[in-house]
Amino acid sequence: MAGDKRRGGALRPGAAAAIWRRWVFTLLASLLLYLLNPRAWSLGWIPGLHAAYLGLAFVETGALLFFPGLADRPGFFVATNSLSLAQVGVAVALTGGPKSPLVLLYPLIMVSGILAGPHPREMFLVGAVGFATFAVASWASLRPEALVDHPAFLAEAVLMFLFSISLAIVANVIAEKNVRLECSNRALEKFAAGLKATNEKLERLSFTDGVTGVYNYRYFQLRLREELSRARRYRLPLALMMVDVDSFKRYNDSHGHPIGDRVLQAVAAALKENVRELDTVCRYGGDEFAVILNDAGAETATAIAERVRGAVERCAGLVGAPPGITVSLGIAIYPDNAESAEELVKRADEALYRIKLSRRNAVQVYSSVIEDLRSELGEVESPTLLNTLQTLITVINARDRYTYGHSERVMRYALLIGQQLGLKPEDLRLLRYAAFLHDIGKIEIGRDILNKRGPLTEEERNIIKHHTLYGVQIIEPIHSLEKILRIVLHHHERFDGRGYPAGLAGEDIPLLARVLAVADAFDAMRSHRPYREAMSLEQALEEIRRGRGSQFDPVVAEAFLAAASEHQELCEPDWRENRFAVLGACRP
Repeated sequence: MAGDKRRGGALRPGAAAAIWRRWVFTLLASLLLYLLNPRAWSLGWIPGLHAAYLGLAFVETGALLFFPGLADRPGFFVATNSLSLAQVGVAVALTGGPKSPLVLLYPLIMVSGILAGPHPREMFLVGAVGFATFAVASWASLRPEALVDHPAFLAEAVLMFLFSISLAIVANVIAEKNVRLECSNRALEKFAAGLKATNEKLERLSFTDGVTGVYNYRYFQLRLREELSRARRYRLPLALMMVDVDSFKRYNDSHGHPIGDRVLQAVAAALKENVRELDTVCRYGGDEFAVILNDAGAETATAIAERVRGAVERCAGLVGAPPGITVSLGIAIYPDNAESAEELVKRADEALYRIKLSRRNAVQVYSSVIEDLRSELGEVESPTLLNTLQTLITVINARDRYTYGHSERVMRYALLIGQQLGLKPEDLRLLRYAAFLHDIGKIEIGRDILNKRGPLTEEERNIIKHHTLYGVQIIEPIHSLEKILRIVLHHHERFDGRGYPAGLAGEDIPLLARVLAVADAFDAMRSHRPYREAMSLEQALEEIRRGRGSQFDPVVAEAFLAAASEHQELCEPDWRENRFAVLGACRP
C-alpha cells in the first residue's frame, strides 16, 4: 500500500476529513455528555469507555496517516461511522434516551457522512446501525415496558432511519449528476480543443498557398505591414526580395502544369532552406515569390539572394524536369529605397524587372535613374539641377494621367532593343537616361492638350511636337548629359524623313534615337487613350513590322521583334500593372 502513503507531506482530502470527523465527534460527545449528565462520570466504567473511544480515535488517525487510501474504502466508512453512532448511543442512553438533545448528533453524523459521498448501500448500513444504537440507547435509559408506551420512540426511530436513507439517495443523485456534469465538461473541453485546432488549421490554410506550402499573397500583405511597422519603431532596416522564375510561362506551356507545379515547389523549398528563420517566404502570385528579410540591409539581402539563386540552379534538375530553371531576384531596402509597404513592393519589382531586361539568373538591388544620375554626376553638376529634373518628372506624371509610367516602360523596351543589338555599356547607359527623360519637355504643354478626350487638332499636334525642343532646353544646363540631347531631340524622327523636328532620314538620325523611336511607338500603341483602346500585343508587333523601312529603322525594328519574341512577358503592359498602376500613353 505504498501508493496510499502521503505524498509531498499532504494527506488526501478524504483521509483528512475522516480524521477531523473522528476527533470532533469524540470530543464533542464527551463534552456534551459531561455537560448534560455530570453525575455519569461518577460511574467507574464511563471514563474507561471514553478512554477506549479516544484510543480508537488514535488508532483511526494513525491508520489514515499511514494508509490514507482507507478513507476511500466503503467498509472503512461503515466502520468509522458505526463507531461514531455507538458512541452517540452511549451518550444518549446516559442523558435521557429519546428525550436527550444528543439525539441531534445522529443526523449530524449522517450529514457529515453524506459529504464524503458514499453509495446508498453503505449509507443504508450506517442508517441500520444508527437505528440499532438508538433503540439500544432508548432501551437502556427506559424500562422495557415503557418503550412500547413511549409515543415518540417508534416515530423517531423510523424517521431517523428514513432520514439517513433519503440523505444517501439524494447524495447519490447529486454525485451522479456531478459525474455527468464532469463528463459533459470534459466533452465540451475536448470539443473546444478540437474546434480550436480546426480553427487554427483553417487559419493556416487561409494563409498558405496550396501548391507550394509557403504563405500566400494575403498573408504577405499583412506580414509586410507588421514587419515594416516594427522596423520603423526600432529603426531597423528591412529588405524585400522579389523572386521570379525565368521563362516559366514558356516552360510551363511546353512541359505541362504538373511539372510546372513541381518547379514552383522546388523553388519554394530552395527559398525556405536558404533564408533565415526570422525571414518570411510567400508566394506572391503565378511564378513569383516574395521574401521579407527582417533586419537586413543591402549587403545581407544580396548574400541571401545569391544563396537562393545558386540553390535553385543546382536543384532544377532534381524536380523531374530538364535542368535550366533559374530565378531572377530584385531587392529593395527600407528606409533607403522606400518608406511605405506599397513603395517597397514597387521598388523591389522595378529591380526585378530591370535585371530581367539585362540578363537572367541574377540579383539586382533597386536603384533609380535619378539616384544613378545623382551618384554619377553629383560631383560635377549642381544638386539643384538634378533635384529640378526629378521634380519635373514627378510633375509630368501627376499632370498627364495617360503617360504615367510611360518613361519607365519606354526605358524597358529601349534597353531590350539595346541588349538585342549588342550595344556597349556606355551606350546602354545613355539610352537609359534618354529614355527616362525623353518626354520631360511636356512640362511646357498645357494640361488641356495632354489630357484631351478625342483626337488632337492640327494646331494642337504642332504644339505637342515642340516637346522635344523643350526637353533639350531643360536638359541642356546639365553638361554631363549633353550626349543625350540629340537622342531626346530626334526620337520622333522617321526613317523615311517624314518625322520631326528636323525631318532627318536614315542613318542621319542618331542610332539611339532610332532605338528610342521604336520603343516609344510600341508603348503608345499598347496604351489606352480616351478616344481608342490599346492595341493587342499581336497588333502592335504587326505595326512595327509594317513600319520597317518607313517609320522605323529596319535593323532596330527587327531587333525589337526578336527581343519581344524572346521576352514576350516583358512586353505586356500589365506585367506589373497591379503593383505599378502604369497604363499611360505618350502622344506622338
